[in-house]
Amino acid sequence: QAIFMSRDQVANRCCWAKRAAMIVDIENESPHTFVLDGDWANWVTAGEVKGGKPPQIDANKSTRLEVTGSPVTGVHAVFWFIDNKDHNVYLSMALSRHIGGPSFCCFAGVPPANLKTESKKLQPAPAGQTIKASDNSCEWVGTADGVKLKIPAVLNSFIPVSPADYRAARAAGLGAEVGVGAPVAAEEAAAAAQFFTQTRPCDATDGLRRGLHTAGAGIASGLCTAVGAPFIGAKQEGALGFVKGVGVGVLGGAALAVGGVACGPAQIC
Repeated sequence: QAIFMSRDQVANRCCWAKRAAMIVDIENESPHTFVLDGDWANWVTAGEVKGGKPPQIDANKSTRLEVTGSPVTGVHAVFWFIDNKDHNVYLSMALSRHIGGPSFCCFAGVPPANLKTESKKLQPAPAGQTIKASDNSCEWVGTADGVKLKIPAVLNSFIPVSPADYRAARAAGLGAEVGVGAPVAAEEAAAAAQFFTQTRPCDATDGLRRGLHTAGAGIASGLCTAVGAPFIGAKQEGALGFVKGVGVGVLGGAALAVGGVACGPAQIC
């Protein structure tokens, strides 16, 4: 059976075959100059960056970022920039373009918890439509070849969670609402995992410092859990609660200690 396409459909397909690219025109109105946050912050799964690597995004200037790809695979990439002075203001973006049109998301100032996860739920960017970031930190307008991104003059800075902050948060949550049982260990492990993934080193020295702190925090939290759970259990349920608390303390403490030791080298690297 023959398949016929209109002249416009043929023209669109031919244009896509020729350009197969995603262009991000960046209007940086902030006083921050952004640079790529390390070699690993250039995550391109389809296509390649024009010029070999993303350009520096200068303060109060316009910059073009272009990713080209083949008509078959299209374009899909994630970029993580950081300001070149204080290293606490981020510019995180994910982009994709196929025959269906460009899709894009961006966060300015404070980074998302997981940019790769955000890249899996990109918003379409139709030409002429203005879209705000989910955290209202920036906005972009769809264009014929991608998006035009506007970074505002004022951006929030990102302050990483410290071990002291984590301990204070966990201490504030230890009360009558914290019961004794297997779910406690799971909650402790989930909270620790969230803490471990929120700290990001700025350089090798900072990575070493944070790696040691992370490992120490994991071991300290494990010891606190192992000692505190039996005490809370005994206070709530007597002898039976003490026995339950011992079990919870051993499991939760071991999970936190092992997690801290495992995440420490990752921060150092």
